[in-house]
Amino acid sequence: MPEFAAQLRAQKSNSRPVANILKEAGIEPAPERESKRTWKRFMKIHWDTLYACDFFSVEALGLFGTVRYMVFFVIQLKTRAVEVAGIRVDPDGEWMKQIARNLVDPVEGFLRGATHLIHDRDPLFTESFTAILKSGGVECVKIPARSPNCNPHAERFVKTIKAPELLSSCGRMRPAMTLWTPRPHAAAKVAASIR
Repeated sequence: MPEFAAQLRAQKSNSRPVANILKEAGIEPAPERESKRTWKRFMKIHWDTLYACDFFSVEALGLFGTVRYMVFFVIQLKTRAVEVAGIRVDPDGEWMKQIARNLVDPVEGFLRGATHLIHDRDPLFTESFTAILKSGGVECVKIPARSPNCNPHAERFVKTIKAPELLSSCGRMRPAMTLWTPRPHAAAKVAASIR
């Protein structure tokens, strides 16, 4: 019987270092792990390989009136580098599948090295779009409905790129986006360079 008690004490003492190691690494014990995972913590853990995407619209005067273009972009959160993945009048599922293939291209894809892509609940983010990204090693993370604060970097980019000085005419829209630098505060320099 004393041997059994000694074994129990040894097992208890061996389990304590594991708990300490987990605690030092910022990982909660298993039953508490899921309940304490926050959005801020998720972003901090995946910061180096986290990307976000969104759409914004640009209206331009065409031959037959005003045309609304939908611009799809992806932003790397760590560096704020932006890739305009596509511009189209009426985006659909097939177009989005091609965009996904381009983004995870092993040679030139913008999402090379990415592990997570944050996006909203737009119906254009179809299951096939998600599957293509997953095949490239990118997990899609949907933000809750009506919560742009969960994707603040993409929202800030939209606010900056739609500034009046950048969109003063439709002829300046593409140069403004191709000259975009990874730093949002450089938008004034971009606007000055295209005048």
